Amino acid sequence: MEWFTLPRAMQFVIDDVGWWRGRDDHDKNGPYRTNICRDHCINDYVALIELGKRLKMRPLCAFILCEWDKDNILRQCPTSQWMGENWVNDIPAELMEEAADLLNANSDHIEIGLHGVGHEYWHPETGKGERAEFADNNGNMRPEEEIRKHLEYFGKLMDMHNLGPFPVSMFPPAARYRYSPNKKGLGYILSQYGIKYLTLPINITWTDAPMLAPTFSVEHNILIIDRHIDMYDYNVIGPTDQMKQLYKLTNTVIGMHWPNVLHQDPERNLEIVDKWVEAVKTLENDFGTCLAEDSAHAFSQEPYRWGTAIWIEGGNRLVFDFKRVDALKSKSSGILNEFYFKTKVKLQEGMHNGIMVSPPAIQGDRPFYLYKLKRIEEGSCRASVDLPKMDDVSPLI
Repeated sequence: MEWFTLPRAMQFVIDDVGWWRGRDDHDKNGPYRTNICRDHCINDYVALIELGKRLKMRPLCAFILCEWDKDNILRQCPTSQWMGENWVNDIPAELMEEAADLLNANSDHIEIGLHGVGHEYWHPETGKGERAEFADNNGNMRPEEEIRKHLEYFGKLMDMHNLGPFPVSMFPPAARYRYSPNKKGLGYILSQYGIKYLTLPINITWTDAPMLAPTFSVEHNILIIDRHIDMYDYNVIGPTDQMKQLYKLTNTVIGMHWPNVLHQDPERNLEIVDKWVEAVKTLENDFGTCLAEDSAHAFSQEPYRWGTAIWIEGGNRLVFDFKRVDALKSKSSGILNEFYFKTKVKLQEGMHNGIMVSPPAIQGDRPFYLYKLKRIEEGSCRASVDLPKMDDVSPLI
């Protein structure tokens, strides 16, 4: 019988949040945006926040911020948008301010991540738009000075609306990225701006070196997590077969785009949110999966799943060996000192031998318990939890 496991910690990663216009203008040298039949509105942000509230997580929302520029500062960053030095943003400032107030008041239920300023890159000489903002279609990064300028203006736009500190998590626009752990490439630049987590479809990512593991790797302090496949195309709005599509999930990232959690009628957005909550909550019933509280806990779980050795010693002590995990922690500050752990026996809460056991998050009629275990002793690669005598335990299943 399998009594214990380190589950996959599932986390929403939702791209293209932040556009106000919904139309696709790429055939006019503009951005693709979300390519839906209407513009975005306050209710679309309410949907994201409600998703987080109902699942007790902070969905990672990768933002595009050019249409949040109320002062037209992007005239000084012409490669980030389609009007160059003639940039004029016509989105009403009061709409941005209302959304910013909503986001700031609900920061416990949504995580702002980096996607980009305008998603694409407009050539400084020709003004022609090219896919994508930080790297081209071969994964080659844009000029370093332009990348840094885009990142700086993303930060300025966040500050303009008091949206919090610069994000620690990112999904690159159009997944254009080159994994270069031994070169000072895009990952090196991103790490200098505080990015600790990055999610990518590893199977189609350009690489200059092998990945460390099938589901993750580390590059210049950034923990990179695989986003294998999205359940829907980027512009599918109002899906209702979420339960059927969940079978496509093979890793920790529930990857999608903003329209996938919305309805054609924004007054009915919460109907789609209800469908997602109903479907995703079934993942809690699987012994091998759980829902993460945020991207840091979701992504940090992968190295623990890969590198933690666990065994029972003396019949009543559960031993954890973190030697492989700690070898990675020296390379990535994004790996936390805590991780999720599922058991079919109830653990004693409180301090054990180098590890703190929190109260279980899942109780009631489910046949297991979900714990968050926190490592206490710095510098020690081994810890243990005292167990009830296994002979005295009646399994929950």
